[in-house]
Amino acid sequence: MVRRSQRHSWWLAVTAVALAPLLPGCSLIVGKAASTGIGSVRDVEVNPDQVSLSIGQQQQFTARATKVIGNSGSADPDWELVGEVGFLSASGLFIATNPGQGTIRATVKTAGGLGNVVGKATVYIPPPPD
Repeated sequence: MVRRSQRHSWWLAVTAVALAPLLPGCSLIVGKAASTGIGSVRDVEVNPDQVSLSIGQQQQFTARATKVIGNSGSADPDWELVGEVGFLSASGLFIATNPGQGTIRATVKTAGGLGNVVGKATVYIPPPPD
């Protein structure tokens, strides 16, 4: 048996989606919220977004998530290093070990498990001087 409060919540959700196209600008917000989940992450910014380091130097990277609706704030992403230019810890600490260019990726899951949002930063490690 469906409780009265459950029927009421369902009715509100259906009404919001049905009326959204009639209200200027609301269809975009409701459509985005319905597809990704209210409070879901829509963008991830990695700081710094690019850095040049010498071999042996370290850089702490951080991620900030922007949500579809709601406050933005620091994120706890899955960190990944693309390229064999160093080591990246699970907390975003990068240590340069080899010359070249790499990409730091911060991946945050969206609400409801509907996908991932990825922020990127570039690291450049020049070859050592002769």
